[in-house]
Amino acid sequence: MGDFAELNTRFKLKVDTPNEVIEIIKYMTGKGEEPATLPNYQIFSTENWDTMLRSFSDDTNIRGEFSFFEKHPRFDCWELCVRSVFRDRNEIKSFYNWVHPYIDNIWLGFLGYVVLDEVGEHPYLIYFKDEGIRFMKVSCDEKEDLARDEVLFNWNIFDATGN
Repeated sequence: MGDFAELNTRFKLKVDTPNEVIEIIKYMTGKGEEPATLPNYQIFSTENWDTMLRSFSDDTNIRGEFSFFEKHPRFDCWELCVRSVFRDRNEIKSFYNWVHPYIDNIWLGFLGYVVLDEVGEHPYLIYFKDEGIRFMKVSCDEKEDLARDEVLFNWNIFDATGN
């Protein structure tokens, strides 16, 4: 995605999610022990995989920390809610590709958004689709109409999953 990123996400895992996945996410959110072994997946070879869901270190204007991973008492499943700021080295896309099979897509198709630490950047929206996670880029072109003393906005959304 970019350099510093603010990740905001919320989703529920399927009831039959393997315990190995739950234990890894517990560790990633700072609520569990380091796993003895990890699956052979791209996310686990990235630099910040183990802290990306609980980070707040940042030397920029984006600040904040909030994350929880708890068993939902009514639905007997795990729910993840994260606001984290970290130096993204492809952890975000790798994380979602890894966790995609376990996300309960019936609960919510919109999973959250990512704000990159770049001036004038709009967020990337994160959506669950059966074929995979989709990252949608939001952009806005502004045009000032001096005669009418107004600013016209042209909002655009396009699929940025491959970027």
